Amino acid sequence: MMYKALSSGVISIDDAWEILSSLKDIGIRLANFYWDELTELLELAQQSRLTVYDSSYFLLAKKINTILVTADEDLKKRKEKKIAPVILIRDISNYL
Repeated sequence: MMYKALSSGVISIDDAWEILSSLKDIGIRLANFYWDELTELLELAQQSRLTVYDSSYFLLAKKINTILVTADEDLKKRKEKKIAPVILIRDISNYL
């Protein structure tokens, strides 16, 4: 939803940041991300045209220095794999 609002110009990146900051103020916690990392997350989502949800997987994989494992073939093909390596779950045995 946030991506659609950003990409359609309904809200700016600053508006998105303000919305997320408001979520913090009402006590919603985001697992494994610090609030200052949300700027990077929103920028990645906007630049890559991925949802914030999908972008968070790339950013988390980068943050913990690991491979992103997914069943989503479209996600595997994305250029964001330069942020974090991506493999399909069906291919995981090749990496063990």
